[in-house]
Amino acid sequence: MKNEYIDFVNDEVTLEILNNLKIGDKVKINDWKKPLTVKGVSENYVIMNRRYKCDDYIYSIIEKKKSSYRHNGRDWNDMFICGTDDRIFGNMYGYAFNNQKDIDRYLNDLETGEMNVSYRNRVAVESILIKHNKGENKNEK
Repeated sequence: MKNEYIDFVNDEVTLEILNNLKIGDKVKINDWKKPLTVKGVSENYVIMNRRYKCDDYIYSIIEKKKSSYRHNGRDWNDMFICGTDDRIFGNMYGYAFNNQKDIDRYLNDLETGEMNVSYRNRVAVESILIKHNKGENKNEK
């Protein structure tokens, strides 16, 4: 049987779902066309990426703590968020998103508050599609 994505929408997106994400899982948030692969998981964050071109990677962070904020004239209340970090000049500290030691260091910097998920570049997680690595379906509805 083909391993399909499991879809969770609005109230179905829970901390339990996020805590069950494992390295290697494929994730699509909201209207993403292409998935990102989970590369690191900590108590409060999930790091995902995919290769963009050559050695460039697109990355995103899911924060496992609900928050409320206002963006583009809309209030987002009690939602999980996803986005890039809050570094003004991007990846100036040389995190390589294809290197597990750098991903672990990045997670540590998030956990210690050295950096945060960007307020400017965040989106509310309204839906999440998950394809578990190696055919596992931990979050089956």
